[in-house]
Order: sequence, then C-alpha cells, then structure tokens
Amino acid sequence: FRQTELARKMLAGEEKYRAALTLAEDPFARAGLGLVLAAQGKNDEARVELRKAITAHPEQPAALSVLVKLSLEAKDPETVNAAQALADLRPKDREARRMLAELRFDLGDKAAAAKEYERLVRLGNAELPVLQRLTTLYRFLNDAEGEERTLQIIAAMDEKSADANMRIAELRYARKDLEGAEGQWL
Repeated sequence: FRQTELARKMLAGEEKYRAALTLAEDPFARAGLGLVLAAQGKNDEARVELRKAITAHPEQPAALSVLVKLSLEAKDPETVNAAQALADLRPKDREARRMLAELRFDLGDKAAAAKEYERLVRLGNAELPVLQRLTTLYRFLNDAEGEERTLQIIAAMDEKSADANMRIAELRYARKDLEGAEGQWL
C-alpha cells in the first residue's frame, strides 16, 4: 500500500512541476521536476531537467548532488562539470572534493587532480590512500617538493613502514642534501 501511495504522490508531484513549468520557466521548479524524476528512476530525463535547472541557477546543492550521482552512474562525460560546480558550492565538503579529484584523475588530468587532492588534504584528516595517490601524482608531475611534503605526512602517519622515509632520503640525496638524506635513511 505504501509503495503505491508513494508512487502516486511522485506522479502528482511530477504533474504539478510540469504544470508550473508551462506557466513560467523556474529553475527551482525544474530542479524539483528533476528530483522527482530521479526518485521515480527516470534517470535520463532527470539528468536533462537537473542540467537545465543548474544552468539557470547553479546554487542548488541538492540538485547538483543528484545530478553528479546520476551522471556517474551513466558514465556521462559531463560529470566532472557537475562535480566541479558542487565542490565550488561546498568547498569544505570532503566527499565532493574527493569525487572531483578522482574524476580529474580518471580523465587523465593529473595536474588538476593533484590540486583537488591538495585541497582535500588541507581540509584535514587526510587518509593514507589519498596521500599515497597525491605522492604518485607529484612524482608523475616531477614536483619533488610536493612529493616530499606529502611523504613527510605519510611517514608520520605510518611509522611502521620505512617506504616514505626511504623515498624522502632519495629526494634529499638527489638535491645534494646529504645530511638530510642520511638522517632519513637512519
């Protein structure tokens, strides 16, 4: 009974949003329509409506969150734009920042991915896999200073592993800081 009641309410909501949009274009009504369509599982239609709503009025975090989720599921190449908008709207949202960093990484934009991972690390409580990915990006980008800085955080977090200290020693040795390299090796 509850399923049919909920379905009926969603259909009624869809009809009301569509009726409102025939009277006047409104980005919030368009977002509402997109959210109702998403709740009904009409994901392709929902993405279209949510994109229109966000284009007209970008400051709609609920609509952006659902658009990002639906776009990820559909492997939509425009996902990164929605994720960027969400991260810009919520700069301290760790999940939004992580998602954007991973999307940038997956697209092969290593420099942009590194900047997003840096922002995520600056939010605090960085996890070891995030730091390891950032270290890898720094190595790929030939940013020895960034790599060493991140490795120092890893070394402090993971005292049982010598890998970070060994790499810091290699970096210091490469720049002729022999005392610093020796200290790290010890």
